Amino acid sequence: PMMPYDIATRTFSLVKGRPTCALSLGVDLDMETGEILDYVVRPTTILVDERLTYVGTDQILRESSEEEDPDMFYLARAARARWGYRKGNGAETFASYSPKIRVDRGRDEGGKGAGVTIERNDAQQQTVEYTQSGQSIVSEMMILAGEVGARWGKDNGVPLPYRMHYKPVIPDEEEVTAIEDKFARTANMAKSFTRAVLDCRRPRPHASLGLPYYTQLSSPIRRFNDVLVHLQVKSVLRGEGPLYTADEFAEMAEAAFFVERDMKQVAQQCDEYWIAYYFSQRMDRVWDSTFLSWKSLEEGMGYVQIDEVGIKHALRVDTPAVPGQKLRIRAVQATPRLDGNSVFLFEQVR
Repeated sequence: PMMPYDIATRTFSLVKGRPTCALSLGVDLDMETGEILDYVVRPTTILVDERLTYVGTDQILRESSEEEDPDMFYLARAARARWGYRKGNGAETFASYSPKIRVDRGRDEGGKGAGVTIERNDAQQQTVEYTQSGQSIVSEMMILAGEVGARWGKDNGVPLPYRMHYKPVIPDEEEVTAIEDKFARTANMAKSFTRAVLDCRRPRPHASLGLPYYTQLSSPIRRFNDVLVHLQVKSVLRGEGPLYTADEFAEMAEAAFFVERDMKQVAQQCDEYWIAYYFSQRMDRVWDSTFLSWKSLEEGMGYVQIDEVGIKHALRVDTPAVPGQKLRIRAVQATPRLDGNSVFLFEQVR
């Protein structure tokens, strides 16, 4: 999180049994089409009776019924309607994994140093199609909140960091969409996507989300721009008018972008250190992987995803490969470095 851990998880979070101030968005949703019929934006006080994990939510949806848990199944139906709405407007949803890295100092297999475990973070997988799951419900509700926030800003003429994304032009689109493996298909589609850009004066379409307008406001604990949106909205709701002009928003958003970029670079270097450490302890192991796409066909360099740990990496592919093909690889060099230049290299095993 952006805030100190205790503040993020206690002071600013929805803690079970404790009334907590929040900014809430209420939506009247067409449950057939997924369109927003009406909405309300209000400061509220939330009292959480029970906290649910993704696993617990999935268990309810799998083992319970709409009669037993009507609210949960209503949310699932709303999420499905929203996915259908966005998909009908050209939304592109990517499938990807990320590694979950855990470090336990002093507990490696030899009894000294650090013990590092890396697992594939299935909870962060974005599925190509809607699935009735806690992950899909949360994802769709967060995106819905972003559309409602942008619509509120548009209706009230309030400057916000509206996110705009152009529809990409995908070369050989038929060939790419025919790729059966969803992770390989995502990797090849992603080559044609550009970063979203901000327009703080008026909302514009967000093509990859399939929305007419969008702003991020659902995560003020971990995103600075979301904090600014909350301050702006609350100022207007109090009758004090916008707190920031469009130019001021643009200036702060630009400054936040560079800080976020630097923080991500440091976080990536930390991850790469422990990934290199992890593979340095497993140099003899052969890993199953999925070939994703070519980085340079002329040089024989391609991207693979190591299936067990969810890590994407480039290596030389010595045999003809097509997206989605299974390959076996092993580490040939793994050097963790504290200067931010950690190295881990792989080779194909025939």
